[in-house]
Formats: sequence, structure tokens, C-alpha cells
Amino acid sequence: LDSGLDPAAAMTRVNAMLEEHNSGNMFVTLFLALYDPRTGELAYANGGHCPPCVLSRSPGVPEKWLRDVSGPLVGPFEDVDYAELETTLEPGDVVFVYSDGVTEAMNEGRELFGEERMSKVFDACRGERPQAFVAAMTDAIAAHRGAAEQSDDITMLVFEFKPEDRNNGGAR
Repeated sequence: LDSGLDPAAAMTRVNAMLEEHNSGNMFVTLFLALYDPRTGELAYANGGHCPPCVLSRSPGVPEKWLRDVSGPLVGPFEDVDYAELETTLEPGDVVFVYSDGVTEAMNEGRELFGEERMSKVFDACRGERPQAFVAAMTDAIAAHRGAAEQSDDITMLVFEFKPEDRNNGGAR
């Protein structure tokens, strides 16, 4: 970050700025991360956001959901100090960050897409490039939704720790 803040300190500052001008008691969920493409270190803060998922390229290794949160939703509460969290990626690990519009996509019967369906897509895409995860997840959500209208925004960010690829900073 240009401010020199780590993700938790940046989230604490954002929360304070939002709370100061938040007479409507609005909130956001927020996931902030600093990723080192040389080492695979991922320092992050999660303010009530969906848990990102780390997917190993190795067959049989289950996905690892980053379920710890740094603090509450961002914006409605004053004087919140968010905790920094961290994990270290292994070469070939893929990180999948998404908005709640993915898991909460509903079909005509109002059944949520959910993490179990996400896991099936992850299994089908193991070993693929990150772009394949986004395309497959988009297709699976559309198939699940059927004729139902999209009920929320759908945002996905996927990157791979690839330390041997120095041309693009280690992520693709």
C-alpha cells in the first residue's frame, strides 16, 4: 500500500473513515491482502467478507478455506482494530476470492449455490489455469440459477502462486 500500512492497519483506517460519516449505519465486507509473488506469503485482513479458498494443484489435497476474520463488518462500528492474518502458499496453489453473490446465487426454488457446489467446480478445475476457474464457476452458477434472475453482484478474483515465472511477478 502506498500509505505503508499493512492490511489490518489499512482496514482499521478505512473503518474509521467510513464510520465517521455513516449516519445510515451502512457497512461493507472487505478483504485486503498483500501478496509476495517471490515467497508465496499472503498477509491479509478480512472484515466480514466471504472466506477465500486456497486450492492445491496436488490431487487429494483438500481446499483450504481462509475462514478466520480480522474483525467485524467495515463501517458501522467505531474504534475497531482489525487483526492481521497470514498464510503461505505452496507453488501451484490457486487462490479464489469471491463476493457473496457466488455462494448466494439462487435458483427458481430459492436454493443457494453454496460452498459445496463451489468445491465441485474446484475439483473439476484442479490443475487448470486461473481463468478456467472463473469460466467454470460462471457456467456452474448460470446452470444452477436457471431462469431465476441474478440476485446479487458476482465478483471473482483468482491467482496462482507460480514462483518460477518471473515475467509476470509470480502470479497468473
